[in-house]
This record gives sequence, structure tokens and C-alpha cells, in this order.
Amino acid sequence: MAYFGGTSVPGYDQDKNKKVNQDGFFVLKKNQSFCLIVCDGAGSAKFSHIGSKAFSKNLAKYFVNSCDQFSHENMERLIYEGIEKTFRLLLRYSKIFKLNASINDFATTLLGFIKIDETLSVGFHIGDGAIIFLTKENSSLSYISKPENGEYINQTFFITDKNWKEKLRLFKVDFQFEILLAMTDGVTGMALKDNQPFNGFINPIVNFLASNPDDICEKTITNILSSSKSLQISNDDKTIAWYLKC
Repeated sequence: MAYFGGTSVPGYDQDKNKKVNQDGFFVLKKNQSFCLIVCDGAGSAKFSHIGSKAFSKNLAKYFVNSCDQFSHENMERLIYEGIEKTFRLLLRYSKIFKLNASINDFATTLLGFIKIDETLSVGFHIGDGAIIFLTKENSSLSYISKPENGEYINQTFFITDKNWKEKLRLFKVDFQFEILLAMTDGVTGMALKDNQPFNGFINPIVNFLASNPDDICEKTITNILSSSKSLQISNDDKTIAWYLKC
């Protein structure tokens, strides 16, 4: 049995007006299979809010519905196929709605986790944000997929970049964990310190998730991410999704 969920809140501009939320996330379970995806649309891209939501929703559905095809040997190919299928979907959307958009107009980072069964799980990540895997005992770190920035701290990489295959990090999840947290860079400012989990933020979140129903978790964490204290750390969009084994 597993618990999963997530929440996303918009950021604010310099005049303290709520912005269009350029983040997107989607979690989906089907039988033994599970997929969690978190995206952070590029602030400079015209339709990044569409790209982030299209990638998160369509990839999660594609992977879960293709779970019977996954194996250790073809995992990379199927992930690439799902991404390329989403490229085609977005370009078709642009044509139908006459957006005159290129794929770069939908620029977004991509963080994901796919569990096919008890023997096969994989993570993938391009850009900033982070995926943290923890054990229940003292919330000990099992693995972290860290943010990757460009030459400057405010630069990163996107799944819509021409060299996305070179930058997309795939990793087998063959280590022990009970808790997964995936987050955009609006949350990493609170959740990470020197690119390692900051227990002052992580432990209370994990303890709350482990002891409360999903709907209460989503409401409470939404309030935390929307709080004035949170906005003092970052006025960016903030998204976090979780998966807890029981």
C-alpha cells in the first residue's frame, strides 16, 4: 500500500500580484504501477504553463498505460518515446489553436519517478528542482537527484532543449526507500541546504504526511507553501509531490 499526492501554488510578482502558475505535476496509480511527475515551466517561455502541465499529465498517463511494456532493457527507449510523443502533442495543440509556437515556447524542467512493479523502478530528471528518496528511520537519505543549473545560478536546462537527451538524467531506483519527495526550485530553497536535505523543513513535512489523510496533507502543505514565511524565501511558484510506502 502507498500514499501519494501533491500540491502547487503560484508565485507573486514584484508588485505582490499572484502570477500564472508555470509549474505542473501529476501523480497516477494503476494496479502495481505508479508514476509521479513534476515540471517547472521556464519564466521566459510564452507557453511554459501549458508545457509543464502537458508534460506532467501526458507522460504520467503514457508511462502507466505502457507499464506492461517496460523492462530493464527498454526503459530508456520508452521514456524517450513518451517525451517525443508529448512534443508532437504540443505542436499539434499549437497548430489547432493557432499559437504559432515552437517547442521552445513550452519550455519546462522535468522530474519523474516510475514504479512498474516491486523489481523495476526508475527516476529521471532534467534541470533544477530535486527528487529526494528517504527511509522512514530518522528520515535518512537514500538518494537525491540534485538541481542542475547552467553557467549561472538562475539558469537551468529544459526538456525542450535541442540537447535534452544529453542532459536528461536516468537512474535506476534499486535502493531502499519509503518516502519520495519531488519538488520545483521554488521549494528547494526551503528543503535543501548545500544541495542536501534540510531536516528542519523535511522532517516535519515527512512526519505530517505519514500521519494524516491525503486531503488534509494537501491542504496543510498548500498553506505552508503559500505562507508569508515561505514567500520571504522565494516568490516563485512552488510545487511538491510525494509518495510514501506503507
